[in-house]
Amino acid sequence: MKQDEGQDQNPYRSPAQPSSLGDEAAPMGPKTLRLATRTNQIVCGALIQGIIMIVGVFWFIGDDADMHESASVYLLIGGLVFVGTTVGSFVAPHLIQGDYALEPSDELADAIANVDWNETLPPHVSSLMAAYATQSLVVAAFLEGGAVVNSVFWLLNRNTFHLLLIVLAIVLMVIRFPTLGRLREFLVAQVRGEF
Repeated sequence: MKQDEGQDQNPYRSPAQPSSLGDEAAPMGPKTLRLATRTNQIVCGALIQGIIMIVGVFWFIGDDADMHESASVYLLIGGLVFVGTTVGSFVAPHLIQGDYALEPSDELADAIANVDWNETLPPHVSSLMAAYATQSLVVAAFLEGGAVVNSVFWLLNRNTFHLLLIVLAIVLMVIRFPTLGRLREFLVAQVRGEF
């Protein structure tokens, strides 16, 4: 199959589709709200599933863990790690401010709020979707870190307090799970300069 001169030779890249919002699609990353949301959900879902698998494996390993005097140290460290990673999951996304600031535009914000979720977005909006993906991943990774540490401590001393912290981390991950509505809110706030 012969391609036109100057056309991209990558057979895995879809051609840019025109957008009612102007410009052409960005060459990399999800170009629609649907693809960006789905990608973020898959990544965050995989992190949640990883926690569940770790706890499942540790549960299967057995209940003959050695309860020794360091159990209270595990509880203290596990609790502090959980609190630290939870706070980090709320603070870190605000510290991650990339080079994607746009001129505030109510017109573009209204267009994003009403765009079909399968419509290709312009490159400058696609870069904001990448920023949202980064922030979603950072939130989930922080919470997963606290859950994994508590999973290891639960393996070592079988204290149900660690399981409680693991469940709370998963609940927080589910509550903050990426959705189309959250992506739209983020994009509209960024475009309006309300971040």
